[in-house]
Amino acid sequence: MGSLSIEAVLKCTQLPSLPAIAAEVLELTSRPDVPIREIAAAVQNDQALAGKILKTVNSSYYGLSSPCPTIDRAMSYLGLNTVKSLVLGFSLIDSCKDIPDEGAGGNTFDLTHHWRRAIYSASAARVVAGHLNDMDPDEAFLAALMQDVGMLAMYVAAGQEYCEALVDTDHDNEKVIACEIEHFGFSHVEVGSELTKKWRLPESIIQTARHHHDPGHAAGPLISFVRCGGIASLMASVCAEESCERDMTLYAQRAKAWFGFSREEAEAILQEAVDGAVQLSSLFSVDTGRRPDLHNLLSEANEALVHHQIEIQRQADDLARQAYTDGLTGIANRKRFDELLAESFGTAKQEDGALTVLFSDADKFKTLNDTYGHQAGDAVLQQLATRLTEAVGDQGSVCRYGGEEFAAILPGVCADEAAVVAERCRLAVEGSPFDLREVGCGVDELPVTISVGVASREAGSGEAARNAGFLLRAADKAVYAAKDSGRNCVRLIRLKAKASAGDAPKPQSRPSPAPAVAEAAKPVQPRHQPPAKMPAPKKISDVELDRFEVLLVEDDALQQRMISMPLIRHPNFEVEVVGDGTAALKAVEDRGNDHRFGLILLDIGLPGMSGVEVVRAIRASTSNPTVPIVVLSASENEDDIREALLAGANAYITKQSICDDPKARILSIVEFWTTTSRAA
Repeated sequence: MGSLSIEAVLKCTQLPSLPAIAAEVLELTSRPDVPIREIAAAVQNDQALAGKILKTVNSSYYGLSSPCPTIDRAMSYLGLNTVKSLVLGFSLIDSCKDIPDEGAGGNTFDLTHHWRRAIYSASAARVVAGHLNDMDPDEAFLAALMQDVGMLAMYVAAGQEYCEALVDTDHDNEKVIACEIEHFGFSHVEVGSELTKKWRLPESIIQTARHHHDPGHAAGPLISFVRCGGIASLMASVCAEESCERDMTLYAQRAKAWFGFSREEAEAILQEAVDGAVQLSSLFSVDTGRRPDLHNLLSEANEALVHHQIEIQRQADDLARQAYTDGLTGIANRKRFDELLAESFGTAKQEDGALTVLFSDADKFKTLNDTYGHQAGDAVLQQLATRLTEAVGDQGSVCRYGGEEFAAILPGVCADEAAVVAERCRLAVEGSPFDLREVGCGVDELPVTISVGVASREAGSGEAARNAGFLLRAADKAVYAAKDSGRNCVRLIRLKAKASAGDAPKPQSRPSPAPAVAEAAKPVQPRHQPPAKMPAPKKISDVELDRFEVLLVEDDALQQRMISMPLIRHPNFEVEVVGDGTAALKAVEDRGNDHRFGLILLDIGLPGMSGVEVVRAIRASTSNPTVPIVVLSASENEDDIREALLAGANAYITKQSICDDPKARILSIVEFWTTTSRAA
């Protein structure tokens, strides 16, 4: 780290200082009651300075309607701040004339470039402030002109050492600050702040010098003013550096965030700033180089912005694709399946249309893994994904559900059509052995079969499948039915609307499995296997899905969840939960005789009417006199048990007895009593 300090910079004897006239004008303008003619007299004592000011105020930059012959008239026309800013601006530039400008000579400070940036910053700040209408444009002009004065001071104090520290910054102010701190332990913004304090400049200029790179740290009332200096610095980077892709994007973003300027407004303001800087460079006798081709710069920036947005979208699409893609098989994953199922079910329910979920499970896959290794298992899963995707085709979307399970969502596909698709999937897998030559597991190929479960929500089925989870559980049940039937077969569950009481019974509610499947499968040519080898259609049969509606009468919220959740997740059961006896009796009566509950689970300790009274009332009704009633109660009192059974309960089970495995015990209880109810 260099030996230079802020104190050493401020005490440097070669450091430029404000001329006496500038100091006098600052002192006079600090007095609120100072007469204009007194300030004018002070300025006119320096004839050269007065001449520059009059030339400037009479230029097109200020646009006066008639010539201004004197300084005091200029202050009357344009205001005290305008003349003060011009006095200080000209004084600053004149005081730095003796600093050597050797920008073209290797590792030396480029004074021409410094003033080019300063002029563009000053012009930009004045234009921005003019559009905001809440700050003095000439004060903003002066603050921006002086905000990087600390760089001049550090160069004068450190000389070649300062130039060497900045050799790789390419005039990037953010890099300049980082290199200054790394090399000296402080930056030009701190030096500029202390130098403007030493010159007794207004607090707005001090704060801008210190915080124009981080306006959020400026004193609260001055944040907007300092932001004006910060945005002006970015505009100078766009115009002076002519490397505008990053700076133009940042300028447009901050112009919107800080001042509410649209991109079109920001570009128009930038054009105004360039026009002003060209005039100022002549008035201040500062070489700012050639006028930037702003049209070309903006075109390049906008083109870069479009490419940037396209790249961002591409990256977002890639991330989304990765998030929804199974890493092993390359098809959609479980997350995507869940989303597709929710979307498809919502559409099917809204339109009361058909929807099918198809589950397939590789038969004896664990044995395959254990015998031939996980690499063989992975190869089988990859080929399974390919064969199933081809077999389903454009009728649906195939996803890897988990492990060796694959699931397909078939929107608009009814049960009979789904049976064809399912059989096509089964044949695609069974039809030819799986290639394991590249695995090196001891065999070149291996036969694989799948068990397929299908659950179809038929068109016009209404509430037969009340939610997507119900349809999913039904498909899962069908898979287990396929495995229980010997594997390598298809089992189908149809979810249809219930027949109304007035419908006359039909002689044959469902066609027998064999003819129905034969008719459905006939036009389908299986993949991977010649038609002559098509197995008999006995592979597909319907699975009965008896749905029982269970009434749970329980006032404790935790017990409600513990008892109801295993049933809600089961495809055979629907659960209605009430919290007291009165609501229970109403639910029973509302169902009537044609739509009775299959089972009532009842607590004894209910608010108001006790559980025993509820049992008596149900047994006395004409709607549900024989419905099984199972008491699930925390009470182990023998009198409670006897009273409940005498009132008509079919069973009394203590909640403590099911705590070891609540899910399994509740399901076994409900399945037993609903089966008993069906048999009765």
